[in-house]
Amino acid sequence: MELVLGVGLGIGIAAIVAAVWRAMRAPRTAGIPEAAMQAALHAATATLPHLRKGLTPRNAERTVPYLRALTGAAAIALADTRAVLAIDGEGREQVRPGDLLSRLLERAGDNRLHIVPRLVSSDPTCPLRSAVLVPLIAQGKRIGTLIAFYRSVGRP
Repeated sequence: MELVLGVGLGIGIAAIVAAVWRAMRAPRTAGIPEAAMQAALHAATATLPHLRKGLTPRNAERTVPYLRALTGAAAIALADTRAVLAIDGEGREQVRPGDLLSRLLERAGDNRLHIVPRLVSSDPTCPLRSAVLVPLIAQGKRIGTLIAFYRSVGRP
């Protein structure tokens, strides 16, 4: 149960970090439209039932579309400590284990948030240009990584 709570909290924190990042980059407006707030709340709560059962390939596959909608990322990947479990979004054909993902996951091993302002893929057609790597921590131990990919170069 504590592991499930840790995974849920880790994903929630990652989603909040990405949402704050987007809000900081967005043009200033007077307020948040109610429809946008409802959509973000729905996307965040929709991930919880899938992750209550743990960080597995099946649960990750069900979760990544909601996380992509919540973060506004071009693509989202969820990985455990050994391999990528699921990818959703643009460039998923170009982002494959052994290439870009393995290099990114090596960076995520220190349990810190990482911003990768310039991605280098062996596939020149890959539309993904930057990434944010968020460790998923449960009981003080990294159990996985959330990777949000963006189309722009620089800080996403």
